[in-house]
Amino acid sequence: MRTVACGKAHTVVSVEVRDDKDGGSHYELYAFGSNGDGQLGVGKGTKFSEKPVRLEAARALLRGEVGGGGDPGPPPRLAAGSAHTLALLPAAGGRVLVWGDNTEGQLGLGPDAEETVCVPTALDLRLGPDEEAKQVRDLIQMFYKSVAY
Repeated sequence: MRTVACGKAHTVVSVEVRDDKDGGSHYELYAFGSNGDGQLGVGKGTKFSEKPVRLEAARALLRGEVGGGGDPGPPPRLAAGSAHTLALLPAAGGRVLVWGDNTEGQLGLGPDAEETVCVPTALDLRLGPDEEAKQVRDLIQMFYKSVAY
């Protein structure tokens, strides 16, 4: 296990997985606990998981962080609030994935976003339509709110 974050009733961890084919490695995210607000990131079908479940929606992006094996770079930074989760992927240019309870806009997905986001969703960090995305260096998690800076 490389990183871990605990919410009110859920936990998310990142693990480094060795690739047998090329000798490199990549990261995978796993979650367990309550999923009443989508905070596990595994879709709507699971309400609770006592065992870690791999976040398939984040897997392709995490595997893409490594170009053909070798060092996967810094591990993902994780933050868990009461019922929402964030993952900062430093090796993917600081991309941020968010999921879970969004009833108060705490995921930062904008006014048209669903109140419950059940799979990891990329956060758009552009300040305007013609702007480049801002690079995130770290996450701060509070019980109901989050900050990416």
